[in-house]
Amino acid sequence: MVETNPVVEGIHTRWKQWIAAGAVALLAFALLGGLTVYRHDSFRSHALDLGYLDQVAWNTTHGEPFASTVKTGTLSSYFAGHFSPVIAVAGALFWFWDDTRAILLLQAGLLVLSGLPIYALFRDYGKWLAVTVLLAFYLNPWLHRANLQDFHTMLLATPLISLAVLSVLRQRYPLAVLSLLGTLLIKEDMGLVLALFGLYLLVFVRGRAWPWGLVLLVVGPAWLVAVTLLVIPSFAPNGEYRILTHRYAFLGGGPAEAIQTLFRDPLILAKQVFRQEKVLALVQLLASMGFLPLLGGGLVLVALPLIWYLQLSDDRALAVLWQWHAATYLPVFFGAIYGGFRRLPARGRYIAAGVLILASIVAFFLDGSALRLLREPGMAPERREIARSLMAQIPPEASVSAQDELLPHLSHRREIYLFPTIEDADYILMDRLGSTYPLETEDYEVFWQAAQDPFGYEKLYDDNDLILLRRQEP
Repeated sequence: MVETNPVVEGIHTRWKQWIAAGAVALLAFALLGGLTVYRHDSFRSHALDLGYLDQVAWNTTHGEPFASTVKTGTLSSYFAGHFSPVIAVAGALFWFWDDTRAILLLQAGLLVLSGLPIYALFRDYGKWLAVTVLLAFYLNPWLHRANLQDFHTMLLATPLISLAVLSVLRQRYPLAVLSLLGTLLIKEDMGLVLALFGLYLLVFVRGRAWPWGLVLLVVGPAWLVAVTLLVIPSFAPNGEYRILTHRYAFLGGGPAEAIQTLFRDPLILAKQVFRQEKVLALVQLLASMGFLPLLGGGLVLVALPLIWYLQLSDDRALAVLWQWHAATYLPVFFGAIYGGFRRLPARGRYIAAGVLILASIVAFFLDGSALRLLREPGMAPERREIARSLMAQIPPEASVSAQDELLPHLSHRREIYLFPTIEDADYILMDRLGSTYPLETEDYEVFWQAAQDPFGYEKLYDDNDLILLRRQEP
């Protein structure tokens, strides 16, 4: 009888478990990556934010760091609105594959990667339970909504937050702090995430975690204040952090007015968050996870304030969680579920895992983001080919004014404008059947009629509701 080495046997067992998780992750990447590329290829991605961020990333690696013309019509810094140096890393992909789809697949891949620390956590409760939880994570409709809303730098923080959740619950505090510090280079408001994790370590963990909690509690808010009040305003033409006045106008016109408002009405934040449609949106998010995060004690008190921060916004789409932001914090909710599982007996955990996967499946089909994309064809296939052939006629160094859904296919150039902004564009590309944003349809028709006899431009193509114009030589 041949004796087996228990160490070798343990390694083999772990590898088998990770092979199962890897297979699920690969299937998830095929789904998320395939859907986002299909959406882009069928001309359903948009100037804001895919075309905009794609140009920022491309310009960063082509001599114009963090510059774009999409929003302002002139080369201006992305840092005037957000502080996301990580976009340079995304732009580096274009050295290997000079295609907008590269950053879409990067985003999809990082969202999928975010599930693996969650799987590693739940392996404590059994391999198949962990695989079930991983499937539930990948089916969560908020993950799919985010994946199908163009490209957003904030989502690149999701795997780092997921790694931080794993590290905190495994008591690997230096790795948790390092992961969270990395998020500061992704989005300015990640400082809030650090502060909440810091409070969690100080209040719920204590012991040897408190020095690390203190670091996060100090660094997070300090970074948030420095970037929003000093760094971003230094790039902004009006010298202010516009997001503060745009999303949170109910607080006033700036930090000083916000403090005064809070003193006058201490309950104003609660009034803003606990409105019926916002509460319903949070209930729907929790329902997609079978309400299991509510069993999680301390970590749910990290997750909920992150959602309430979004819901404070005057922007309704953000406040009712239609946009991509909530997906970034999904790993924190799943970390709370892990904490709740600790309180359950073994049989109860399997029942809870069944509730979780069932809730995720129901929510996935009720939301219908992925299925709706497959049902709606986007631009007709024959028109797609024509549009691509017209784009191929535009030299890569030429400046272009293009409509909303055409712009992301032309954004790898120094200067591109969202129609009707034209500036000194060498070419103009219009699609009468496509999105006319930011114009209303009736206003767009005025421009379409003007394009029939364009002043200063020659018409290269006018058929199939597509027009390509080229600036005439003086």
